[in-house]
Amino acid sequence: RPDSWKDLGGRQAEAAGVLSNWDEQKEIYYAKAGELKDKYADVLEGVQFGHLGAYGDLSAGEFQREYGGSYGTHIAGDLGVEYYGQVKDASAGGASEVSEYSSIEELPASFAEADYITYTVQDDGTPSAEVQYVMDSPLWKNLPAVKAGHLIPIRYSEAATYASALTTLDVLDEEFGAAFAEELK
Repeated sequence: RPDSWKDLGGRQAEAAGVLSNWDEQKEIYYAKAGELKDKYADVLEGVQFGHLGAYGDLSAGEFQREYGGSYGTHIAGDLGVEYYGQVKDASAGGASEVSEYSSIEELPASFAEADYITYTVQDDGTPSAEVQYVMDSPLWKNLPAVKAGHLIPIRYSEAATYASALTTLDVLDEEFGAAFAEELK
């Protein structure tokens, strides 16, 4: 699964003889994640999120929907963000347990219950061609969360070490701070 690096990395660090660095980074990460979880607890309570992933097959007209524990969602999950729903068929294991590819025509049903939609963007903040394809669709533009302006871009969402995940936490703090500015007053 995409979030398995949180366990596997420790074993790799131990094998490389740098476990103390790993443990220190892990401690720093979870302390910061805990602070942010506390900061946003009230505004996130009861809010349903959906996530548009960075991948898809444009030639097939598909988009990637990610659920909790996936590449684009697992760090936000450490802040208490709840991504509703689940994949239709998780039998293949791995990432397919927490993300799926669907036809663009399924977009309204996939995100109909989302109060907010997070979406993966590239390091420079621009959407990939796959994400832009979805965002250009009239189906996207008619989603309740989109109409309400409840969209949150996430850079560095695919972190795979605690050190890189700290950068993702900074981005989440920045983006959530902007998205929920009124509620945080």
